[in-house]
Amino acid sequence: MLELPQFAASNFPPSPTFILSQMSDPSTVLNSLCSPFLKEEISPDCFSLSFVENVLIPNIQKTIISDDMNKENTDTLPNSINPSALTNSPFPGQNFTLDKFANLPKLIKIIVDNLDIEGLNLIESQILEFIVEIYLMATTPQIANNIIDLYCELLSSIPSKYRDDVLVDTINKYSTASDHRLRILAVNIISLVRKNERVVSQFITFSKDKIPTVRAAVINCLQNCNFDSPVIELILTNAAKDHSSRVRNAAASVFGFLTPHLTDEYLQLLKNPSTTESALDSFQAMANFSGFSPFFDTFILIISAFPNKCAKVLIEYSPFVDASEHRLLYKCAKKLRSNFYFIENLYTFSRVFSNKERFLKFFNIEKMTNWRERALYAKICIDFVDDFKIDIIPIVFNFAYDTIEIVRNLSVDIMVKLVKIEPNSVYSIVHLVEGGWHQRLVLAKVLAQVGISEQLLETAQKLSHDSVSNVRYCLAVGVKGTNYFDQLFNDCKDSDILCAAL
Repeated sequence: MLELPQFAASNFPPSPTFILSQMSDPSTVLNSLCSPFLKEEISPDCFSLSFVENVLIPNIQKTIISDDMNKENTDTLPNSINPSALTNSPFPGQNFTLDKFANLPKLIKIIVDNLDIEGLNLIESQILEFIVEIYLMATTPQIANNIIDLYCELLSSIPSKYRDDVLVDTINKYSTASDHRLRILAVNIISLVRKNERVVSQFITFSKDKIPTVRAAVINCLQNCNFDSPVIELILTNAAKDHSSRVRNAAASVFGFLTPHLTDEYLQLLKNPSTTESALDSFQAMANFSGFSPFFDTFILIISAFPNKCAKVLIEYSPFVDASEHRLLYKCAKKLRSNFYFIENLYTFSRVFSNKERFLKFFNIEKMTNWRERALYAKICIDFVDDFKIDIIPIVFNFAYDTIEIVRNLSVDIMVKLVKIEPNSVYSIVHLVEGGWHQRLVLAKVLAQVGISEQLLETAQKLSHDSVSNVRYCLAVGVKGTNYFDQLFNDCKDSDILCAAL
């Protein structure tokens, strides 16, 4: 706990918004903050050290416990709760959530602002230490992280004139704790210290801790710390060579964000199968700093091992690649041509290239491995119609002749859009009338959407007398209500078509 400082309190005035005597409506503010923990309303005049110690804090403790235990088990809890006595409870640390504690940081601030050092000492001994005990009972990493988040938020709410001293004292206390979880807690609050030179030695010591989870916690906190570059480089390069894969992966995932200039060290992480996937998390930051070329040879080799992750990285990074390196992007893209995520995002990827026609090769149906891949390419092909125009006709014909109905139906959408952009392309599309009935059905669907003209009347007449009723019916539905219906179906005896015309 802190002793009353020797300097004048007027040098560090508390925030006026939390001093009850300076508020226009202190009762509303106070009761709003206390409402999650107290059933009865209180008067600001009653907000004293005795009230906080004997009424408010015990109820805060009960709320923390009740968030973690059945309600009926907490009704009989004593006013003064020793959390260590809960160790044998069937519920400790199982269900802790942050929802109930949104007001607690402000409540801590109002306690310290109004009760000064005595209020702070109560907060440290009765709330912060209590939460640490609950943290040690956490049954899952997620619950432990939730409690750490709350603990850090409460520490952050301490007025700035006291905060660094409280933080440094807490870090020093837990840095030598035998329980590694307390050392992890200390690691997580280091980033809250404003004058980080006061804790840099402890941070370096934590980075060499004998427990891998502590060392990994240091790496996970690095991005939130403001240590000088040499300190960060020292910790990160050591972590990259750590014997624990957990620590190495933690380093790999942030390496590019913190030390993008250390290309060789990063490449070792990218090449190492045990850290490759994590290293991809910071690939874009590395490549933004040094360009794509230094990493290309390694990246193209790991695509086969991590195709989905590589596809995501390539799609996100592509807009930032210099035009001189687009050829390298394209080589990587060819290796990902069968990856579903990449196919779905191929159009977005292609936007960075000045020559869009080079992507025609991706629609070579002979290189597609299965019908789902063909369906995906057919689905995105419609986006490329503006780029490819009539050059897309051989591609769309392959889709129209596909053995799978889904693919054939997607070819209809492509052809309809093409005809709208290039009206004369319809005279190439009508050659589908020479195919099997599946292709004639595709053509009937196209004509039903783009409409019949005098030049297409001969083809439409063939379809209206097709041997397959599905073809006839599809065309009839498309032209009903137009003059062409009578020309095409005036002698029709098909009841389905006649009903469709009504």
